[in-house]
Amino acid sequence: MADILGKGRAEAITAEDVERLALDFGCHPADLEAISHVETRGFGWFPDGRMKILFEKHWFHKLLPASLRATATRKRIARKKWVSPKKGGYRDQNNADQRYEILEKAIELDETAALQSISMGRYQIMGFNWEICGFSSVEDMWGQFLDSEKNQLRAFANFLRRKGLVPAIRARKFRNVETVYNGGGLGGTYAREMEEHSNRLREGRWREWDPDEARKRLGGRVSLNLSNDLKRRPYLAEERDDMKNTQKSGFGFRGILGSLALLLGGGSVGSVATTPEAMTGLSSAASALVASTGPTSLTALMASLVLGLLSARFPFLGTLISDWRNGRRLRLEQQGVTPVSEPANQTG
Repeated sequence: MADILGKGRAEAITAEDVERLALDFGCHPADLEAISHVETRGFGWFPDGRMKILFEKHWFHKLLPASLRATATRKRIARKKWVSPKKGGYRDQNNADQRYEILEKAIELDETAALQSISMGRYQIMGFNWEICGFSSVEDMWGQFLDSEKNQLRAFANFLRRKGLVPAIRARKFRNVETVYNGGGLGGTYAREMEEHSNRLREGRWREWDPDEARKRLGGRVSLNLSNDLKRRPYLAEERDDMKNTQKSGFGFRGILGSLALLLGGGSVGSVATTPEAMTGLSSAASALVASTGPTSLTALMASLVLGLLSARFPFLGTLISDWRNGRRLRLEQQGVTPVSEPANQTG
């Protein structure tokens, strides 16, 4: 913990950092900035230098051991259900002092549960999202968020990818963004504000923005340089496990396809492809495409093999395939086929 709870180096991101992520996602920077505007007015720190947080009492109740819930409830730092701002759910969190006072009390009971129960930083990402955001623990996430908004931006990028929101941002479907990012309960309020702020930015500071010019100015293929290490991006282990399962499926179509794609793509049957993007592309090709059309489909088999090989050689194609798959998952979620998973910050 820092000497003063909530204070760190507090390095700020630059407009170029936002541009890099926009180019990496293939979207407009105004649409990315619109999300942070709704969450924190685009700045991750309180005036006194402490990081912006909001404590979610219902999540603390859920994450605490059962033996501590009654104590937390008596201290008024936990409750079973979310209460909206209109009904007074956050009336004891009107300023930084009040919010950190609640956090301190929660830490006294259970530090890990306390940190997982706050939305934090410029993008107000809940602490329980530490793993999919690429951190080794919620304490690691907390410390890195205190150090730099660049770490917050990397977490934001990981979250958007993992939740399948990149296609929605590209298409400016802000209602979809609100539903997944905020967990529902706002009735389109955030979506309208995002769209309005994005429109203002497009007519203001980003009016002359051109992706081709930005790419030349920032130098070549632009990427946020998110870590390729599985330890820094733990959710990639799921993709790795998916691919291993594909390879272990005996002499079935998926097993053969996975092995061929890896071998011809420059890897080996027992190893992961050389980059996360290639790995994701191979996993998508070997599993998602075949599964969606049936293992007996020769067309699906050939399409999967070709896409897998191309992804191994050209990693950016792996990213496109991953985005397609995530977009498909988002559409299914919206149709009620599968439940929407944990939001960036909880609103209901």
